[in-house]
Amino acid sequence: MKKVIYAALVWVVLQPTHRVWAQQPIKELPSGYLMTVAAYLSTGEGYAQRYVKKLREQGYQADYGFTYPKNMYFVYIKKYDDLQTAVSEINKTRRETPFKDAWVYAYKAREPQSAAPPLQEPDDASQPQAPPPAPVDTIQADTSAAIVQTDSMGAAVQADTAVQEPVVTEPPRPKYARLIHIDAAHVRTGEPVEAEFLIYDPFNEQVLTTMKSGETKWVNPPANEQKIARIATSTIGWKKDEVNVSFINPVTDSTEYFASLQGDTLVLYFEMHRLRKGDIQTLYNVYFFNQSSIMRPESKFQLDELLAMLKENPKYRIMLHGHTNGKAPGEYIRLAQNDTLFFKLSSVHERTSGSAKALSLDRAQTVRQYLISKGIAPERIEVKGWGGKHMLYDENSPAARRNIRVEVEVLADQ
Repeated sequence: MKKVIYAALVWVVLQPTHRVWAQQPIKELPSGYLMTVAAYLSTGEGYAQRYVKKLREQGYQADYGFTYPKNMYFVYIKKYDDLQTAVSEINKTRRETPFKDAWVYAYKAREPQSAAPPLQEPDDASQPQAPPPAPVDTIQADTSAAIVQTDSMGAAVQADTAVQEPVVTEPPRPKYARLIHIDAAHVRTGEPVEAEFLIYDPFNEQVLTTMKSGETKWVNPPANEQKIARIATSTIGWKKDEVNVSFINPVTDSTEYFASLQGDTLVLYFEMHRLRKGDIQTLYNVYFFNQSSIMRPESKFQLDELLAMLKENPKYRIMLHGHTNGKAPGEYIRLAQNDTLFFKLSSVHERTSGSAKALSLDRAQTVRQYLISKGIAPERIEVKGWGGKHMLYDENSPAARRNIRVEVEVLADQ
């Protein structure tokens, strides 16, 4: 009997390590037209959950979900199947409830990918199986802008063009709401820079709105007592910068260098610095299909920002570092020789198996091949795969998907 037990134990110990790391799936937004009342950073899922709980205690049928194009959680109180009903109801909601800034968010959840059978991948189990129909996402907190936001190619759909109804009458703005304009310029040349900015409450990670350089919009104050908001930019190819501004008294001795009041408008000025030798930046908006080193279509925008940096200064040399979630080996799909289908799963891709380190290297190689296809000299780009050696979060945590990333290190800039 003892020999049988011993043999069984040996059998278990000697089994191969190929397995899928168990992870909590991402709670994605459902398809439909969602009456949305709050947005949180990708690290703020706990805040979204607590807000949903509070809303449910107040009698609302609230829920939340993740939207991939900008890595945010949205909280919504109703879901509709058609746009006209949603826009009609948003009028009433804004008039009769505390949600004066609610907006309709049109979203289509990702559907199973049929181009290639799914494989078991050790590090990417929490990723969705296929991209959304399009990669654009916007957050609007001010009520003078569109009340309908959508994940579709092009700009957000304006309410009066989406349906034959008048635009919502703008409700009174809360105290300390600010009309904000953001300018961004290259610190060396003074030329305008196209940059994206995130305005959020640093105390609870609730997103107030997103803005682009050159844009002007009304922004309601954050809920914290001091009415302090954080304005941050992390546009690829430029050093990350962020500042805190009080909506009560925005221009002080410590903020007058970058903030000024021009009439009713709070103007914020950002000097943009290019990455220098030794700087490392993460391509968090570059996504890969599950169990593959093939990128999702929405990755192209951030890759093109990196491409612009490399084209601006031919002396840039970079290293691309690939990382996975976990260290287990497995099967995956990668680019074949002379394969240029960077953003679509296809039968022309190559099926292989290997370690998490091999997968991370292939993902970095995919980014490299895309940049080379756009005219960047191969000798300017090196690659390295780390597998799961440098994870940012526990591999089983809700934030584990952020372990799956490609980082850009500047090796030379002159």
